[in-house]
Amino acid sequence: MWQVDLESEEGEEKRPLSDRTESIQISPNPSSNYISVDLNSVRTESIPKVINIMSSKGRKMFTQQIEFENGSEIKVLIADWPNGQYAVQVIDENGNFVASSFYKM
Repeated sequence: MWQVDLESEEGEEKRPLSDRTESIQISPNPSSNYISVDLNSVRTESIPKVINIMSSKGRKMFTQQIEFENGSEIKVLIADWPNGQYAVQVIDENGNFVASSFYKM
């Protein structure tokens, strides 16, 4: 069962864009050393601002502000993480988000 904090820092509830929940391209999947998240694949209602990765136990493993001038792909080293499934969430400037998952082996 996923335990994901869906409240913004201002206490407002974030809204999933349910018709777009599979729009984050993550490769390789499964992976053992690193993942690449293709930000060009993310479709939100406004500009994506933050990427979060959480374990299946709800622990935030990675967070980063998104700056498109630095490229459209984020690489994350996961070699030291425990094996299992992880949720990737990209949040836009309005608090909407898209999510997907990957497996660390």
